[in-house]
Amino acid sequence: MRTLFIILLVNIVPSLLFADNINFIWDPNVEPDLAGYRLYRSTQSGQGYVMILEIPCGPNDITCSECTDAGVPAGEYFWVATAFDTEGFESDYSVEQTTVVLGNGEIQNLRIISRGS
Repeated sequence: MRTLFIILLVNIVPSLLFADNINFIWDPNVEPDLAGYRLYRSTQSGQGYVMILEIPCGPNDITCSECTDAGVPAGEYFWVATAFDTEGFESDYSVEQTTVVLGNGEIQNLRIISRGS
């Protein structure tokens, strides 16, 4: 499996609760052995990532090109994503995405566009 993984758009949508929902959208990986994606979050840039979501899917499955990190409390957060294949190999982390969740239905950095590796 190639380690090319691109996150083109991260769209952040606040909820009306005390915690916020962070929505991630990307162009799907088209490798024939794609098994899914993993989303990791940390409170420190470049380290301490913890897997918070695993999105199982197959190649060209357009239904698995987005996910939501739900109920994120106020604070500064850093996210990376990976793709993994049917043999269990996982790509390198994408480019780190960051935002500040204010916890009152507001989020700084409403739109982040980047390319991962």
